[in-house]
Amino acid sequence: MMKQKLISLLTIYEQKGLKPILGYEIEFYAREPLGIEVQKEKGKDQYEINKGPFDNVWECIESIERDRILLKAAGADLSPKPFKDDYGSSMHLHLNLLDNNQNNLFDRGAFLDFAANGLCQYINKTLKLILPYEEDYARLDDKFMAPTKVCYGNNNRSVAVRIPGTKPIRLEYRVCSNNTDPTTAMFIVLKSVLLGLESKYKYHFKVFGNAFDDQYDLESIAKSLSEAERLFDRNFFEKL
Repeated sequence: MMKQKLISLLTIYEQKGLKPILGYEIEFYAREPLGIEVQKEKGKDQYEINKGPFDNVWECIESIERDRILLKAAGADLSPKPFKDDYGSSMHLHLNLLDNNQNNLFDRGAFLDFAANGLCQYINKTLKLILPYEEDYARLDDKFMAPTKVCYGNNNRSVAVRIPGTKPIRLEYRVCSNNTDPTTAMFIVLKSVLLGLESKYKYHFKVFGNAFDDQYDLESIAKSLSEAERLFDRNFFEKL
């Protein structure tokens, strides 16, 4: 069902002359060398793999699924919060959009802001499917650089949607866990961005400090599965 919805959504992207370029990061814990190229993360014995760019959504999805299988087979712990007093592990999705002339639309500030607003607008409305298990919510702890507020910002690891400081200009969706179904995540991210571009959302503004500071008075990301179920918007998935 979600695969068919994503197929339909990608058809709309193609009709509008928009080409998604994707990447991802998978964070995990491993006490022994895995024999693959990894980058050190903040937690003790925590690492990540970083893949992309992909110009084919399905290849990106297949790569995520394959990497999860390989990492688990090698003994990696992909759970969202294996240690109470250390950093949680997540999956981040990276996205930028090309037009028919292969130009990055996010080089234009307005497009970037509209897209980021779209992602923010639907975080809580779709979180039930992005974070499907209660254990996923344990990671959302601002003491460990996990998103707890609905917001975006430049090269800011306390936000839910980050604009990295390296080229190409892109958006990093920081809400997913390693339990998130990648097909569902792609649909949610791509539809949220499309709605942001079409509606020119400007409900959310860039955060420049710690997103959890009281001065910002931002909407909180749901703290439990039951809260996410209460905020869930079924209409998001029923209409294209």
